[in-house]
Amino acid sequence: SDFLDKSIPNAELTFIKAQRIENIKNEKSAIESQANFLLELIKRAAEESAQISQRLDSTFPARLFDSINENISSTSINDRLIGIQRKRELFMKFGIIKSEDTFIPRKFSNATLGKEYSTVLNLYISDALEKLSPYEELFEKINLFVNLLNEKMLAFKEIKISNE
Repeated sequence: SDFLDKSIPNAELTFIKAQRIENIKNEKSAIESQANFLLELIKRAAEESAQISQRLDSTFPARLFDSINENISSTSINDRLIGIQRKRELFMKFGIIKSEDTFIPRKFSNATLGKEYSTVLNLYISDALEKLSPYEELFEKINLFVNLLNEKMLAFKEIKISNE
């Protein structure tokens, strides 16, 4: 700063520290603070998903009998199962959810998929989508953030997100 004062007299200058991500108030880095905040958001989404899961599980038999007469095509079931799997893979990519196995649905036809099975699978798909819904907004924000960082600002670096 003295050097700059001598080099450029009468100029109003402000020194900016190289470590701009430092959070002086609580002695944590801004990155660490945001990581903890993100972890808390993931935990809240997991808790909300668990509550939804309990509610859906407890009402499954009644909902199954209520939907027995619905007409569901095997194509719709195949497409929706693939969609759920893709969504889970995206959520796992960012550490939003954990999964031990990945379910790759096989192709069903109306001939091989009886009405009872199609009803159960349709209800399973609806439940799975509802259980994943608490993670949607969080995923959208994380995905946007990661894309912005990776494409624009930090193309030479990579960011990884985990639920740990």
